[in-house]
Amino acid sequence: MHDNTNALADRPTVSFCTYTFNDASLAHGMLRSVSDWTVQPDEIIVVDDGSDVPFTLQGKVENALPVRVMRLPENMGFTTAKSTGLNAAGGDVIFSADCDARMDAGYLETCIRHLRDQSVGLVCGSCEQGNGQGLLDRYLLYFGENSPASGINEVKFISGMAFALRRAVWEEVDGFTGHTRRFCSDHALSNRIAAKGYKLIVDGNVKATQERRLSRLANCRRTWAWCGTPLVDGTVAQYSLPEQFLALFTNPLLQRADIISQKGHPAMLYFDLLYISYVGLQMTEALGDRGRIPPDAGVKFQKMLAGKLGPYPQLFNQLRSDLLRLESWPARNGRLPDSADASRLARECDWSDAFYFADIFKDSGVLGWLNREGIRLVLEDEAGTDFSAYLKAELR
Repeated sequence: MHDNTNALADRPTVSFCTYTFNDASLAHGMLRSVSDWTVQPDEIIVVDDGSDVPFTLQGKVENALPVRVMRLPENMGFTTAKSTGLNAAGGDVIFSADCDARMDAGYLETCIRHLRDQSVGLVCGSCEQGNGQGLLDRYLLYFGENSPASGINEVKFISGMAFALRRAVWEEVDGFTGHTRRFCSDHALSNRIAAKGYKLIVDGNVKATQERRLSRLANCRRTWAWCGTPLVDGTVAQYSLPEQFLALFTNPLLQRADIISQKGHPAMLYFDLLYISYVGLQMTEALGDRGRIPPDAGVKFQKMLAGKLGPYPQLFNQLRSDLLRLESWPARNGRLPDSADASRLARECDWSDAFYFADIFKDSGVLGWLNREGIRLVLEDEAGTDFSAYLKAELR
């Protein structure tokens, strides 16, 4: 337990860290926004994660700020970039924000107020993915991990978009040391700080929003990058893969479909259809490579998908095209299971129940509407958009 005494001086020093890779315009926008904050940082660290054109300060406003640019020789990813900046910070409070985040003026001040309580180890405001201009942005506001928050709540996870902590806590948990993945550093930090007995606080009275837009393909890759390894590692041998797929993906998809219908944005269902198709092919490939499922499980999944959606050519052709771009079509065969003791996991995979969502969407007319109108709306929504350079590198 931690003593509820004042953990900070009346005016703690603050280090602000942000990060850029081939998105200098967003980093410049972040620096220009600092003057609007109710609390000004004592130092600003910009980590240039190996941009093709080195990041430099521009104009009187940026050059008047206490900015230090730290350039990495090549693109190393979020974890290394953030670790570099946070380890270099010298303030009592470290405030970290992605360069595409834009915070309310009182965001940092609110975080500092919470950090005065020594039992609080990590804090953020309501972190909202997407800038609200596109279908996927609104989808992420409804269903994303960094969805809108209200009130003040103790949580188990703090978003990496914009968070603050005392430097003493960062040093106590040894930062990201030992976390070797290029992403999910926010999950690692949240877990480490919670394990030390500190509280993680989200204050929904202040907000950070994401400026850049995310494409539907990058969203699939990103979600799989975050969740793929634990999903594959957590596959339980006493259940068949289709049974687990039904529980983990099919049933939640139908729950989201009800919400999407209420919101009046049925084209969003394509994001779910794309992801459930992508994750099915990814899981069968990964488990097939480990010999934990029949070698033809992925091919059977693909055939079931084609059988259910093939009658809707506009929808199915776009889905197949997206899966090709995601390098998940056609399905590959895995190796034979190592032994007969793989239990039900090694039995023939019957995907019928896992695909019952397609029958519901067929009967309700959703698949027909997506085929006639929905796909066109999705494509028009993303047309001409310049998506994140950072994500292109992170998820390659």
